[in-house]
Amino acid sequence: MNSSQAKQIQIVDYLKINAEKEEVWIKSPFNPGEKTASFKINTVKNVWYDFARGEGGNILDLVMALNNCNLSQALEKLETGNFSFSQAKLSFSNTTVTTDKNISQYKINKVQSLQNKALIDYLKSRKISIDIANKYLQEVYYEQKDKNYFALGFENDSKGFEVRNAYFKGCLGSKDITTIKGIGNKELSIFEGFMDFLSALIYFKIDSFKSDVIVLNSVAQKSKIEELLYSDLYNKIYLFLDNDKKGKEVKNEFYNINNNCIDCSNFYKGYKDFNEFLNRV
Repeated sequence: MNSSQAKQIQIVDYLKINAEKEEVWIKSPFNPGEKTASFKINTVKNVWYDFARGEGGNILDLVMALNNCNLSQALEKLETGNFSFSQAKLSFSNTTVTTDKNISQYKINKVQSLQNKALIDYLKSRKISIDIANKYLQEVYYEQKDKNYFALGFENDSKGFEVRNAYFKGCLGSKDITTIKGIGNKELSIFEGFMDFLSALIYFKIDSFKSDVIVLNSVAQKSKIEELLYSDLYNKIYLFLDNDKKGKEVKNEFYNINNNCIDCSNFYKGYKDFNEFLNRV
């Protein structure tokens, strides 16, 4: 059995879990005595993440971690079916939380510069360099309903954090746009999300824009910049919006408000957004 074949084995099958949902939570196989489930499995992507340990990955990563073995030994265990633990207890399941939502009843414990391996690996998987990320992102550690979480944090204009890791995205605090001032050249660049903003920096091989930048952090925030668009503050407004139905609708709305708008989505034509394009080039 090679690595590609091994990755076809479902994690829920390996852990002997009957799961019909896209996302399941269980008590960690690393700590089956824990009171609150901290181990999440995405059955579609066939990946896992242990929030208590701050580790995750594919089935091979799991087998190596559980058995303290190397890749060759992990492949042998999977091929022989030599699973050395009892059935994991399923705590609850639900659909995957990938929508952008406001996180309620939370407490931020720590905000720091990037150093968490799991978050850095996530950035690498999205082709975002650490040098660029360090300039705009932080690590945010927070509690919610007796569970500890951590995520990349992108601060918005209301001092809230747009937070994201490999498994979800949301907002801590008030939802708002993020404004990044340029050199005052009467130009504005508008992005839908911070991952696309960072992707543009990578693609253009720069670490900042000369223009002012507004990251909407959700097209639902579009009304917050309409007054700005009605003004004559900017001679050129570059739109880096998604190539989906909602992105096109917002682009047309902005066109109707200000004829200085310039559609820049041709940079990533054929892709949903700038980051998807960056990951394919």
